Amino acid sequence: MTRRRERARAIVLAGVMLLSIIATSGVFVGGAAGVIDQGSGTAGEPYLIDDWNDLDSIREDPSSNYQLSTSLDSETAGYSDIVGDNGFEPIVEFSGELDGQDNTIQALKLNINERDKRYGIFESTTSNAKINNVTLTGVTTIGMSQTQVLLVRWPA
Repeated sequence: MTRRRERARAIVLAGVMLLSIIATSGVFVGGAAGVIDQGSGTAGEPYLIDDWNDLDSIREDPSSNYQLSTSLDSETAGYSDIVGDNGFEPIVEFSGELDGQDNTIQALKLNINERDKRYGIFESTTSNAKINNVTLTGVTTIGMSQTQVLLVRWPA
């Protein structure tokens, strides 16, 4: 009887471990935070950004191509998790392309303090980066009076 219990326990633990590995590896797609489920990131088939989770996912692959497929605001999915009370965390070393498709990013919040001087959607880009056709409105900055909203550093 004890041997059966040990075997059952081992099977259950193996199943739990497998599920935790799958859940943290990004295997699940479609609506999950941090996973863009449309496009392949190429110039011909850019990743489509539908919500704040998708915008935040740029940091996972900053050299790919992205297209804003809709405007983003405080009612768009992921806003409370990605922007929330603490503000949007800037994306570092963006080297890809973001085509806003004439869409608007609204209600962006940037929480800036002396210790953390990173601010803007993009903290930095490389000389290859292209950002175009996007409008920012209703941006709130908290903490410092001088803040860049879209981009902090562009290479010389």
